[in-house]
Amino acid sequence: MGDHSMNAGVRAYRGKEEYNALKQELSDPFHRADFPEVIRLLDKHFGESTYSLRSIFYDDQRKILNIIMKSTLTEAEALYRQLYQKRSSGCPKSFSKIQTTWS
Repeated sequence: MGDHSMNAGVRAYRGKEEYNALKQELSDPFHRADFPEVIRLLDKHFGESTYSLRSIFYDDQRKILNIIMKSTLTEAEALYRQLYQKRSSGCPKSFSKIQTTWS
């Protein structure tokens, strides 16, 4: 739980028709969240030419993860900013009510 895995395959381009067929074959189990099937298909089509993030240099791992995480982090930042603005705009009104009650 919470663990993320990234795998990829590399081979020579074999034409648009074969590429589209492969893309469709991999997309179906991916959209069903059948990741063991996706990895099995990667092994079937790419054999020894499959790689994970651990297969590349650390600096390249960081670059790839930054690209992947950018939209997620941007979305989280916007949500926290919205929450902060909503909560901070209500605080002065609440404090003035408390001060009035104590007087």
